This record gives sequence, structure tokens and C-alpha cells, in this order.
Amino acid sequence: MHSASDDERGVGDEVTPQPEPHRARHWTDKLVGRSPESWAAAVYGTIICAAVIATSEHEPSLGAVALAVVVTVLVYWLAERYAAYVGATLHHGRQQTAREVFRALVESWPMVQSSYAPLLILLLCYLAGASVDTAVTIALGFSVALLTFLGWLVGRRADLTGARIVVAAAVNGFFGLILVALKIALH
Repeated sequence: MHSASDDERGVGDEVTPQPEPHRARHWTDKLVGRSPESWAAAVYGTIICAAVIATSEHEPSLGAVALAVVVTVLVYWLAERYAAYVGATLHHGRQQTAREVFRALVESWPMVQSSYAPLLILLLCYLAGASVDTAVTIALGFSVALLTFLGWLVGRRADLTGARIVVAAAVNGFFGLILVALKIALH
């Protein structure tokens, strides 16, 4: 429909862009969050978790593997957050407020959360009677699948279709395959 304000606007007058409609909540929002930083943290955390799993096949116990994953992911999370804090402090020319620091910590928590599922698979395999070596191999395979799935979800969230979404999933999965190759090379 044509409005009077359309008639009053001259050619070349700027039109204030309307905000995009708020995306409907998606089930992944509860798992990962909405921000690109949260998604990046989830992918990064999954890669870190898989790397630790890939290099820990000959650990003496399941507890040693799980502890190595948890400690490594937490150390990387804290190191990444501290580095981001330093960068933000320099960028803004002031120290970040407690609220800003807390928001940044929460936003990147998916880096830690992304290790839960591979650790659960590791534990379930072991409880089902698998050796530590076998449980590690299965958890690493699951991590590759999880990385591929995260790539696909990222592609969906970015409205990619066709070959582009396949490439997004494949690139993510490729990182997992690199870790499988690392595991094979080390053992």
C-alpha cells in the first residue's frame, strides 16, 4: 500500500533500514547460543577435545583420558578468554567491567560444553565393556561426526544451501579427520 510519507520522500532520500525480524528460537540456541562467538567456541572446543582424545589412546585409565580432556579444554578456554580480555582492554582503552567479563565468559562457555558429548561417549563405551583404547577410538570417531554436524548446523544458521552447506560440513569434518590422521601417526 502506498502511504503519504512515500510521496513526501524525494528520490535519493535515505530510508532508514528496518531491523531484521528476530529469528525464531532454534533448539540449538539452548545448546550453543545465538552469537557467532558461541558457535566458534563450540567448534574450537570440539577440536581441542578431539585432539586430546586422539593423543591419549595409551593412557592407563579412562579417568586419565577424561581428566586430560577436561583440564586441557578448561585451560584453553581460560587462556582464550584472557587473551580476548587483553585485546578488548586495548581496543576500548579501558579495563572491561565485571559484567562485560562475565558476558564474555558465558558466551564462550560452549568451548567447554562441546567436550561433554565426546566424554559421555567415551564413558558409555567403557561402561559397555570396551577397553580404554577402543573407547578412545569410538569417542574420536564421534568427535569427527560431531564436528561435521556442527559444520552443517553453522551452514544452516547462515542460510547456506546445496553445495555450500555440504562444504561447510566437510571443512569442519576435515579437521576431525586431521586428528584421526594424527592419532594413526602417533600410534
